[in-house]
Amino acid sequence: MGLDRPAATGGRVRTGRRGDPVVGASEQNRWVPPAVTPPPSTRELEKRLASTPAAGSFSESELEGLPDPVRRYLSTAVAPGTALAAAARFRMQGSIKVGKRWLPFRAREVLAPHEGFVWAARAGRVIVGSDRYVDGRGGMDWRILGLVRVIHADGPDLSPGDAGTSSITRNTTPGPCPRQESNLRHTV
Repeated sequence: MGLDRPAATGGRVRTGRRGDPVVGASEQNRWVPPAVTPPPSTRELEKRLASTPAAGSFSESELEGLPDPVRRYLSTAVAPGTALAAAARFRMQGSIKVGKRWLPFRAREVLAPHEGFVWAARAGRVIVGSDRYVDGRGGMDWRILGLVRVIHADGPDLSPGDAGTSSITRNTTPGPCPRQESNLRHTV
């Protein structure tokens, strides 16, 4: 090996017999992790869904493909031309059964037709988490005391169930109901 020579950056570069820089094996085989973008937080997803642009006004075409009882209810409850909300925010509280015990809970939900939903809850001041269906992907994250992960699921295996939950929520929520998406089935 040759001598060290000053580098343009002010450091020293190891050189070979002919004066060429020598790259150490650790630099040649250095693994560079791919850039990973962290998933959006529950609050970020809620904010995005809540700011969905307005959906226009209610018309009979909104009812196409819906089950008869839902169609009858909505055609009676919503006048043609009523402005459609782009998203709805819900707050709820009550009791939820966890195992064999009933625990008090508080939850919030943002529901945006054709976009998705986020449901975030706290049960018994101990269990904290959320279920979501946004951009065609479902997911859930639940922790004890916000620290110990007890459930994490994400991806396409979870999405059909969350899409069904979104469908049920849309059809049981007062107010205008969006068009039925082709990949969902409704039964009443």
